[in-house]
Amino acid sequence: KETELHEDADSRCMGLCIQAEAMRQTEQWEEALRLSSEGCALRPEITSQGLKSGALHFCHLVAAFAHYAQGRPGAAQEALAKLNSIGTSDHFFQKQVEFKATHLRRLVGAEFQESYR
Repeated sequence: KETELHEDADSRCMGLCIQAEAMRQTEQWEEALRLSSEGCALRPEITSQGLKSGALHFCHLVAAFAHYAQGRPGAAQEALAKLNSIGTSDHFFQKQVEFKATHLRRLVGAEFQESYR
C-alpha cells in the first residue's frame, strides 16, 4: 500500500509538471505557480524513480519562472536554489531544465543588477 502511495505521488507530480509547464508557456503565472507548488509539495512522497523522471525539477523551474514573471526575483532565486538542492543530475528532462534554468539565472541576475543602479 505504501509503494502505491509513492507511485501515485510520482504520477501526480508528472501530471502537475505537465500542466504547470503548459501554464508557463501561456504565461498564466498564478495558475503555473499554484500547480508547480502543488508538485513541489509532493517531494517527501516521491520515489527515487520518480526523481529520475524530472517532474519535480520541472515544477521547481516553473515556480521560479512564475515568481520572476510576477516581479519577485528573490523568490525566483529561492526556487532555483531548491531546484539545485534536488540533485539527481541524470533525470529525463535534464537538458531542458538546465537550459531554461541557466537562462532564468541570467535574467534574475540582471534584474538584481538593475535594482542596485
